[in-house]
Amino acid sequence: MTPWEQQIEDDLSWRMEELATLKVQVLAQRKDSQAYRSLLRALFIMLYAHYEGFCRFVLSVYLDRIEKSRVSRRDCLDVIAKFSLRREVRVANTSQSISDVYDFVVLSMEKMLAQVVVFEVDNKTSEYKLLGESNLYPSMLLENCCCLGLPHIEISSNETRLRALVSRRNDIAHGRQKTIRDLSEYQEFENAAYRVMLELAISVNGSIDEFKFMKPVSEYEI
Repeated sequence: MTPWEQQIEDDLSWRMEELATLKVQVLAQRKDSQAYRSLLRALFIMLYAHYEGFCRFVLSVYLDRIEKSRVSRRDCLDVIAKFSLRREVRVANTSQSISDVYDFVVLSMEKMLAQVVVFEVDNKTSEYKLLGESNLYPSMLLENCCCLGLPHIEISSNETRLRALVSRRNDIAHGRQKTIRDLSEYQEFENAAYRVMLELAISVNGSIDEFKFMKPVSEYEI
């Protein structure tokens, strides 16, 4: 097992173990009790936290491994090269000078494409900057995957459940009396989240192992 595969497996394992532990606590309560309802709400919030936390973690592992491959932007997939240039493009867009825009497009862009690929990091957290600043709605996770050339079949297939997971988590977190009917209803959300999390993990591992983040040789080899 590669170091990054171990990282991802370990991260998923502790999250699954924590959710399983909470489910045991829910099962120990009477279904008509306040404790049962409260623990279900806590479990639902924890599910969302692990869904978002794991997805962001796996995408960060992916970006880290791409950087450590030391390949140039030009040799990466176009979508990944574009993603790595977000900060530079933002800075260029603040210029109103035609001359500056010309220099950026004609001179600077060629130089940046030849450089080793690096990704933008948040100065406050030292973590890679992904698209979206708050809740990880399925549309935002989908956009991140598209920008990094990763498959996203399960995100699309489970979009309704994921969207409801984020929405109901927000209701609970904001103090609204949103209830989860029972553990079987909760399990539907967990199953959807796990399918997405596992697809992302498998996709990232496969892309790193097989260098799928790079253009096929025929696209850039003379």
